[in-house]
Amino acid sequence: MRNHLLDKGFLVPASDKSLVPLTKTDFENILKNDSGEYRTCHKLMPAHINCKGSERQQVCLAAQLLSHSVATAFSFLLQMTLARFWEGCAGS
Repeated sequence: MRNHLLDKGFLVPASDKSLVPLTKTDFENILKNDSGEYRTCHKLMPAHINCKGSERQQVCLAAQLLSHSVATAFSFLLQMTLARFWEGCAGS
């Protein structure tokens, strides 16, 4: 499942019941935005996303990539993005 997600992506349901793509880029954005002293996904490393060859068979990396803490990070990132969007609308 993890390998297909990273290779091709998934369509996942959004809150409005539409389907939105979830791709490797989304996980890369989590890594990029989840840096600093307090990280939401402290176990998530580039090795989880950029695995090749026999590394793709490691269940531990797949479980950590598809964990609750990563899902929480996606929710947090969405809230931050929406907050920035509304700040931009209020400023114009």
